Amino acid sequence: MTDMKYILYSLLVGMMIVSCSSADDIADDANSQQAAQQVDLLVSVGSKTSQSNKQSVSALRRAATFQGMEDLVAIPFHTDGAAVAPTDHPYLDMVRTTEESSRVEGHNNYYVDHCFLMPGTDRMLVYGKSKPSPSADQTVNGVLSALPTVRTKLEDIRFSLSSIRHTTEVHTDAQALADYMTSIANSTGWSTTEDVTLKSYYTDFIHVTAEGGGLMSGSAAHIKAFVAALRAQLESRSDAVSMAIKANIDNNTSIASNTYPRSIGLPDGAAAIRWSKNEEKGKEEFSVRTNRTAFDNINGITRYTYPAALVFFTDSPIRTSMTEVPKSIYQNASTSTAWSNFLDEHYNNSQTVNSRRGQPLAVRCR
Repeated sequence: MTDMKYILYSLLVGMMIVSCSSADDIADDANSQQAAQQVDLLVSVGSKTSQSNKQSVSALRRAATFQGMEDLVAIPFHTDGAAVAPTDHPYLDMVRTTEESSRVEGHNNYYVDHCFLMPGTDRMLVYGKSKPSPSADQTVNGVLSALPTVRTKLEDIRFSLSSIRHTTEVHTDAQALADYMTSIANSTGWSTTEDVTLKSYYTDFIHVTAEGGGLMSGSAAHIKAFVAALRAQLESRSDAVSMAIKANIDNNTSIASNTYPRSIGLPDGAAAIRWSKNEEKGKEEFSVRTNRTAFDNINGITRYTYPAALVFFTDSPIRTSMTEVPKSIYQNASTSTAWSNFLDEHYNNSQTVNSRRGQPLAVRCR
């Protein structure tokens, strides 16, 4: 997993436990059976002055300023201060919020009220899903499977992309294009002509290869350009076969406004057709291809996905305080205040959750 710097921002997390306790109450035993302690969770995201990845802001399709988070998951661990290992078990069920209303105006801060941590928690794994732009669609905002919702080890956490098209069934627009191409290929006399030029045009049109009818692009943009080029070659010809081909090319009302596969959010390269025999009909025609097979060396149409949505991540130790850190401290803090200075001033006690209600605690991204 990458650290938060990969996506341009550092994630700063703080938790506040409201009541009093002392350092002697800290539970160092990872097997402590004491009750979980209620806490309030603060998440703050601050801009990085440098990037640890090579991608530009435009390549990530994100503005240079933080746009907010719409979902947050924090998973507590007891690791004796070490980084969370793939096989480590969470110390208690995760903390989760989708409450955008908890944002502190003017600051990149979020609060989660009334969540719980076990005494002995000394490490937090945090995921935060970026808030999508309301003026953009999934091709810009990206899509990613939901954040973890059940207690799980790090090695069992999985994210997956989302397919743009979830079925291999032939789209009606794709079929219309294939039918249009078939009508042209079946122009009277073209397949049996003895005219050398027209015969050459025919084999090119059905894309004949050593294996038979070859695979070709089935996008509307390609097909329209392809038949336009053929018609230009036939423009000066007046023989019966050429006239029949031109008539079928001009009979294009069924595909005039067709923009497949762009119409369903796919790139032109996702569309493919092949001239082959339809066994049910007992004749050859252009058929739409949507699956990769030994014969069709294509990327299956369901394999095209939206870009990944932006998700923040951090694996961090905690810092605690013996006194309450009120919300106003975060609201009034300067956005230029160094996080290390903020920790030293407000979270200067231990690095483990207390066994009683008490210590505010903070987590920062490495």
